[in-house]
Amino acid sequence: MKVEVKAETPSEKIINASNKEVVAIDANGRRIVLKDADVMASFDLVEALGELAQNRTYLQMCFPVMFVKSIDDVQVYTPKTKLEVKALIKQLGSEGLLAVQEAIEASFKKDEDDTESIKKS
Repeated sequence: MKVEVKAETPSEKIINASNKEVVAIDANGRRIVLKDADVMASFDLVEALGELAQNRTYLQMCFPVMFVKSIDDVQVYTPKTKLEVKALIKQLGSEGLLAVQEAIEASFKKDEDDTESIKKS
């Protein structure tokens, strides 16, 4: 029996990484689905925060909400206003934010390193 393994091209690796979804379960048992934030989500967050986006600490505290795509199978849209950012943070609560932050660190930070090495090759 012959087995062929097709290696992903650099482009396929980037596309597959951008489509990757991760599920985080918070301390309350909620199922939070995350997907890597695209560049427009970053722009939307900065625009939504307005002048507060200049505060690096505040921006970093809000950053995880860009990854949230659903909570308990209810779709979540990328916040477009400061009020929507705050509403999503309140909905997540400290348990949800902690689960999201841990999932981002475990699942998406490594992919960024892989993407950078792909770009360099």
